[in-house]
Amino acid sequence: MSAHWELLYESIERAGTPHQAVEDLPRIARAAGFEVTAMSGFMGVFPPEVGLQIAMANVAAVRERARALGVATGEQLDELMGGLSAAMNAKDSYDWIASPLMFDLAFRRSG
Repeated sequence: MSAHWELLYESIERAGTPHQAVEDLPRIARAAGFEVTAMSGFMGVFPPEVGLQIAMANVAAVRERARALGVATGEQLDELMGGLSAAMNAKDSYDWIASPLMFDLAFRRSG
C-alpha cells in the first residue's frame, strides 16, 4: 500500500503542488486574509476489499499522468497494480486498510 500512496504523492508534487502545501495551508490562508476557524485531522479505516479497490482505482486514474511526469514507467505501474491485485486475492489476510491522514480546515474572511 505504501508504494501506491508514494506514487500519488510524487505525481501530485511533480504536477506542481508544493511539497508542504497541506502543512502550510493555515499559514497560506492567513496570508490571503482568512482566519482559520477550525482544524482537525482524521484517517479512514476501510474493510480490505474497499481499501484495495480504492487503491486500484487511484492507480488507474493517475496512470497516464504518472507516466507523463516520469514518476513511474508502465512496467512499474503494472507491477504496482499486480501487487494490489494479489493483495485483493488475499484480502482475507488483512483486518483493515487505512487511508492517509486527511485534514479538515474551516476558514472565514478576516476583518
